[in-house]
Amino acid sequence: MVKKSVYVQGIYSTAITKLLVENNFELAFPSKTIIKRLNLTKFNQDWRAAIISNPHPFGLKIIGEKEVINEIIKIFDEKLQDIIVNKSKINIGSIFVGEVISNEDNKSKINVGQYEGYIPGKFPLNTKLIVSVKEPIFNYPPNFWVGICVIGKFLMLIQNGDVKIPPIINNMPKGKSLIKEIISLLPKGWGAEVFETCINVNENFIKKEIFELINEKEKLINSKLDNIGEIRNGYSYAEVYLTYYAKKILDKIRDNVLPTIDEHHYLRNFGEKSEILIRFAEELLPLFSSREIIRKKLLQSIIQTYFKYGKSLKIEHYLPNGELINLAPGKIIDINLEENEIKIIRRMSGYGIYDGLNEKKMLGDYCIAKYKLGSMSSELRYFRKEGDLIGIYVNISTPVEFYENSVRYVDLGIDIVKTKEGDVKVIDEDKLEYYYNEGYINTSLYEKVLKVVEEEKERLLKTS
Repeated sequence: MVKKSVYVQGIYSTAITKLLVENNFELAFPSKTIIKRLNLTKFNQDWRAAIISNPHPFGLKIIGEKEVINEIIKIFDEKLQDIIVNKSKINIGSIFVGEVISNEDNKSKINVGQYEGYIPGKFPLNTKLIVSVKEPIFNYPPNFWVGICVIGKFLMLIQNGDVKIPPIINNMPKGKSLIKEIISLLPKGWGAEVFETCINVNENFIKKEIFELINEKEKLINSKLDNIGEIRNGYSYAEVYLTYYAKKILDKIRDNVLPTIDEHHYLRNFGEKSEILIRFAEELLPLFSSREIIRKKLLQSIIQTYFKYGKSLKIEHYLPNGELINLAPGKIIDINLEENEIKIIRRMSGYGIYDGLNEKKMLGDYCIAKYKLGSMSSELRYFRKEGDLIGIYVNISTPVEFYENSVRYVDLGIDIVKTKEGDVKVIDEDKLEYYYNEGYINTSLYEKVLKVVEEEKERLLKTS
């Protein structure tokens, strides 16, 4: 069997590399650390898919061949269980000849054959021009880049674009020299977006690709504009949200390589401040018979460090398609370290009706929200300014996670409410079904949601 090559980069790399190697994948350009940890002896100098850690908001970015990405996601579905997958509707780096079919405000609608989308600026009707997919497209209609974007394994050449380089590369010793080298090779009027796949790669590979992309763009510039449609296919692209429990499974996989505490991958998202504590805790693991004591103390220490009474927290309420819904922030009014639970108060604003409660929003209303780390349900109690209960709303989501300045989760649509009269009902079931049928959530997560909904419904019936 021919092994599939994959590039893996970022804070999940040890666990994901081990998982994929055990499933007949071969590593491309692995770091020295990964080579040593996994005792790797065979490497590849090309990849068919690249996986990059992207902690905020989704866990992983995957780019490459569609078949290989689908196989990786299938492995994640089976082994990590609770994940959310968001795939770009059109391959990133795809290039089309399109025709302007209408003008709207400061944009033009364009037909590229299979799709209709928008480009910035007003162009005369029936104008034909080359457009590209510069960024992933998760929703229709798509927005296209006017000009050519030629994608490679290490960077994308962009007509009329800037030079962009990830901060992680910019901060590396070779970062500044790499930028200087790339800029010197770029043709006039062209920019480039450098990918994190450059991190472990010799500069000669990058230079070689730049010359190849330059030759490719010369051919594309001279393309005939007679027929609309795709003239170059790009790479498939997906983002995978790793839930709190998926990260805990990665903890166990990593623990088979070197001592790893539960919560390792979750706590790494707090940044550099937490890494010292994590390293110290993991050095203690071989010395204690009970790992749970160390895990609990570490978690409590980090919560105490970042969460204080009166601190303002953002509520990062994401949808499965990656969209962030801006909810009113709140202030911490209670911290329960034993339960890893916090309560916050949020002052409500705006007009309209409380979803599912059929009560008008009024000036002075407030909400007491209870969030528990790792819980798929969060209880929100709404009150009038005088303290009268409006109703109870239980939000169902991926397991709640705490971060330095926020509470984060991905909303799963379905919720439960209890009116002030005591009626309990489940709402928005159709949203959950849509997310499941469209492939955002897998069967494992779907079934867990249904179980949580029934449990919360029963609890609310007994709650006063």
